[in-house]
Amino acid sequence: SLTLTPRWAVSDDASTWEVVTVQNNAANVAISATATLHSVAPMCVSGKKWVRCEFLSAGATAAAGDFKRFSYSFLTPGSC
Repeated sequence: SLTLTPRWAVSDDASTWEVVTVQNNAANVAISATATLHSVAPMCVSGKKWVRCEFLSAGATAAAGDFKRFSYSFLTPGSC
């Protein structure tokens, strides 16, 4: 079955991306494709102009019941 692992990346120009490694990387574990994950961005990403969350997939991607759907929400500077 399909598993997904979230990974944060940052950029200053939206073309060159750097992967963020957080101190406690144990929280970024593989989840099953039918699970719901709420991933909070690490505080260190707030110093960059561009931030994205990537999902690394592994396993069979055509198994019955597997699906991939991503949604996100964000705050603009000064909105909170």
